[in-house]
Amino acid sequence: MLDPGFPTAEMAEVFAPAARVAAMLEFEAALALALADTGLVDMETAEAVVAACGEPIADPEAVLAATWTEGTPLRP
Repeated sequence: MLDPGFPTAEMAEVFAPAARVAAMLEFEAALALALADTGLVDMETAEAVVAACGEPIADPEAVLAATWTEGTPLRP
């Protein structure tokens, strides 16, 4: 279910669960900073999101699986 089925080891690595979750977190951190730049959220909130996105993810497969069952990859 979570295997994207890429035929080469290099592509499998690019789309591995850890890489996919890292990319999602990078996006969320950038979005938080952009929202702060536009004044839609305060910088303190944006910095808290950036800090949370920098925390290690112990089980990226579980994060991706939660996306299918919960509709979002957000961590509790």
